[in-house]
Amino acid sequence: DWERDTVRWHTVEAPSGGLVSPSGRPVYLFSGGCYFDFYAVGAIERDPNGDLRPLTGADAGFVLRPRPEDGVYAPGHCSWLSGTDGAPYLMYHARFGSPQAPRQFALARLRWDGEGRPLAEPE
Repeated sequence: DWERDTVRWHTVEAPSGGLVSPSGRPVYLFSGGCYFDFYAVGAIERDPNGDLRPLTGADAGFVLRPRPEDGVYAPGHCSWLSGTDGAPYLMYHARFGSPQAPRQFALARLRWDGEGRPLAEPE
């Protein structure tokens, strides 16, 4: 019953590859969660043995997560591109201003944290 917000579901969508970490490992982005609870962009990498390893944990390592204090809600459905400066940028949609706002397209520059994980922060 959508009127009472009792439907609960989670999804993983928009896998995007082709990104390479500073250490040379392939990185894949995805978005997932539940859009009316917690929805964010995460990442996995391919290790030297060819195995996939999560870079995003239950509460850490998100590429982009909701930031209600900055008016950013439910960021997701990601991809990336190289800017004219050669830097990678995350393309995504999010709700800006309130959780009920319509989703809008946005770009954020991708950076790498000290552990080699991609990180994007809306400006």
